[in-house]
Amino acid sequence: MSNPTPEALPRGASSIRSYHAHIYWSGPQQRALALQLREWIAQRFGVALGRVHDQPVGPHTQPMYQVAFASDVFARLTPRLMLNTTPDRPSE
Repeated sequence: MSNPTPEALPRGASSIRSYHAHIYWSGPQQRALALQLREWIAQRFGVALGRVHDQPVGPHTQPMYQVAFASDVFARLTPRLMLNTTPDRPSE
């Protein structure tokens, strides 16, 4: 058997350059929380915020917006998203 090429080997986590999350909501109260979270994220993190979609778009079956961020933001942002997006709050 020949040696595999570097492209054939499993890639490590260091090859990940960016991530994204979708913040979904259902109803006016959750929408207000989702938009408040959006502002909070914008003020504290270097992210790209997608448009607010109040109707389903593409494969997304609920209103939502996207948050795109570099891998160096992951460890600081994702725990906050997890803590602030629960079933009674906007969810990913």
